[in-house]
Amino acid sequence: MKAPKDKYDISFTSTTAKMPLKDKWIYGLHSGFAFQVTWVIFSYYLMYFYTDVFGISAALAGVLMMAARLFDVFTDALIGFLIDNCHFKSGKYRSWEIFGIVPLLVTFVMTFTALDTTSTALKVFCVCIRYGLFGAIGATMEYSSSTAQLANMTKNPAERSSAVAIKGALQNVAQIIASVVFISMVRAFGGNAGHEARGFFLAAIVVAAAVGVCCIAMIVITKKYELNRDGSYRKHLIGIGEGISLVQQLKDLFTLRPVIVVAGNQLVQQSLYAIRNGILIYLFQYYWNLETFYDQTILIYSVAMVVGSLLLEPAVKLVGDTNRCFIVTKIISAALFVINYIMILGMGIEGSGASMQYGAVWFIFILSGVVMGMENVFAFALMPGMVDYSEYKTGMNKGGMVHSMCGLSLTLGSAVGGFIFGILLENSGYVANTVQTASTQSTMLLLAFIVPAVLMILSAVIQAFYGLNDKKLDEIMHEIAEKRKAEHKQ
Repeated sequence: MKAPKDKYDISFTSTTAKMPLKDKWIYGLHSGFAFQVTWVIFSYYLMYFYTDVFGISAALAGVLMMAARLFDVFTDALIGFLIDNCHFKSGKYRSWEIFGIVPLLVTFVMTFTALDTTSTALKVFCVCIRYGLFGAIGATMEYSSSTAQLANMTKNPAERSSAVAIKGALQNVAQIIASVVFISMVRAFGGNAGHEARGFFLAAIVVAAAVGVCCIAMIVITKKYELNRDGSYRKHLIGIGEGISLVQQLKDLFTLRPVIVVAGNQLVQQSLYAIRNGILIYLFQYYWNLETFYDQTILIYSVAMVVGSLLLEPAVKLVGDTNRCFIVTKIISAALFVINYIMILGMGIEGSGASMQYGAVWFIFILSGVVMGMENVFAFALMPGMVDYSEYKTGMNKGGMVHSMCGLSLTLGSAVGGFIFGILLENSGYVANTVQTASTQSTMLLLAFIVPAVLMILSAVIQAFYGLNDKKLDEIMHEIAEKRKAEHKQ
């Protein structure tokens, strides 16, 4: 009888070794599902929570969301530097996954905790502290280390693609949970007596518990990738970044064009998501008066995104290159947004509202979900290659810094999008829980379709400067593998 393979028997130079399927799923649950479920909830419902439950204006909410995330400018870079340079007993990346659990979960629940007060000053303080600490401390420690871990778990491009595909599918499952199940839990926990505040609080606790399970599972399975059986560090993780200052590492990072391009693209993309996702609940409720139809439409839209993420690999094979396919997807997505806008404008509110109930408008809306689901996971498919590229150009693995740079762009993009969303919604004359004016309704339509289309085209233009293709990255990875093999023989 063949003895089971020792889980500590891992080749960290092989570009052909397989990665355990269980580890791929747990990696996807942590860096895909757990990460996405919290951010999608924020992008869909945080502005609504602040305006219609917490009781602050849309403009103030947008400004506060922006201000609360500025702390990330410092913490993302700092934690990325610390990930690459510190050697805690629990592991290089894994230690930060452990440190991040409590602040991540506590601040998430606190963000959706309404205060029984009329003091605007106290509300402002709470928004900045809770939302700011969630992104700047909890999410940064937890997810920068997790996403950087994939480049350490396998050097096999096919296995990375497989892990990213699973992650993408789970991200879009999170989309369903966040966009549909979360608001359903809010309504269920809040009852029919208008206790939305209680509903948001209890629903946030349930989500935090699910995220916590994913975090713990990741900590369990990543031990073997960072530590030897006796608890000592894996040889290839010792000495990364030692003796090199944070300023110098940032300078080195800014010489890597692919990293800057993807980070800039993430900023634009997350701004787009914050605006697009945030306006949908307002659009259904105040434009079409289809509040009860919102849940099922967003459910189907989210399922469409799952389908889109599963089409990533065949789409890349069809186009012939990951980056080229990424750009094509963005252009198609922008075109669908514009088509939807023209159809709605031409049909009017009543006609488009009827068509949104399984008609032509609804079909294009759902089709855009398929494309968005594919587009949503491309950046994560590119990131492991950027880590390898950083090692190729600088001679040093910069996994923590690379992913922190992208994490910074993600959080800032979300903040910028929330700021733009809040200001435009407020200036349109929006008043919570009332019938909206024609001007406000027109602004909602622009925020849902035209602004995202413009940002999608801008994102495609930025990505065109990426400067790498799959063939070149494959050559880089093989060169790094040969170099490591030579070092191990010495």
